[in-house]
Amino acid sequence: MKYKLLLIFLIVLATAGFYFRNDITAFYVQLTKNPIQFEKISIDSLISDIKKEISLPPPLRVENQEPEAYLTKAGVISETNKQRAAYDLPPLTANSKLNAAALAKAQDMLA
Repeated sequence: MKYKLLLIFLIVLATAGFYFRNDITAFYVQLTKNPIQFEKISIDSLISDIKKEISLPPPLRVENQEPEAYLTKAGVISETNKQRAAYDLPPLTANSKLNAAALAKAQDMLA
């Protein structure tokens, strides 16, 4: 059964190729006469153009904000531990490895 389907597919493909042979050859000739020209640019100019397009929003500033609303290491760990407790996971504690990972993530986000 597989071979019959394959044979039918090949016959249909060959018939379509024969039927559209003039269009296919005209298209091929047109492609070879006028190859697509790519503009050569340096990587430095490309990077500077991309940097021009990237803009960050200004920092959020809210008047009369509660002290608990400020983003602190202790606040992040506290909120994370609330979520971890909901899933029966052990709480995090501040340590140098966690601080290094958080710093690397923050630098990557703002780089």
